[in-house]
Amino acid sequence: MEVIAMTCTTEEIQFLEISPHPVLVTSIQECFDVQNQTVNIFYSLKRKEIEQKTILTNACRLNLDDNTLPLYTFNHNDFYWYESEESVLQRRAKREEHHPLFGIRLWSLQQQSPTWKSIINLQLPQYAYLQDHQVQGQIYFPATGFIELALAAVNEYFHYSQESLPSTVIFNNVQFLLACILNENEPTEIHTVIQMPGYKQFLSIVAVIQHQMTL
Repeated sequence: MEVIAMTCTTEEIQFLEISPHPVLVTSIQECFDVQNQTVNIFYSLKRKEIEQKTILTNACRLNLDDNTLPLYTFNHNDFYWYESEESVLQRRAKREEHHPLFGIRLWSLQQQSPTWKSIINLQLPQYAYLQDHQVQGQIYFPATGFIELALAAVNEYFHYSQESLPSTVIFNNVQFLLACILNENEPTEIHTVIQMPGYKQFLSIVAVIQHQMTL
């Protein structure tokens, strides 16, 4: 912080902290408060905030404070840091509590539609109750479970979109194309996908079990 204190001058200074979370903002502010100097502090990212919204907001604040931003375009061809797909999913997945069957949001570039992935492992206590849903000795994923996944997908989709969640959600023409048989010895992966084929108000919920459509 001694280096930051040395920058205290009679001129107004701007700091931009580039980090996953603004941990230095308070300390920087204290350094300038001691010198009775004015400082504007901005940050690139902040924990539990939407990344794109945070960085664009602070970029606008920098511009409004008469700072000259670069006029050249950014070079997106050179990459100096690689992040695995697993890390991306973990970092960008929704952190709040949601439906226990729903899983996490998939944010990879391959996902053209909003998609969530859940792993149903009957060996875990939270999924053990599904073993009671049997027909002729086989364990089936309940039809009501698919409806629950559809409702959870709609709720989370509107949570992140610019539109407000409708007061009433109605599903029409629900079809179960293939039964989902659960294996008590192997986990089952379920993908819940929202498809909007040309109509803003039309949502098609599709669950995929091991690459086979089930709803």
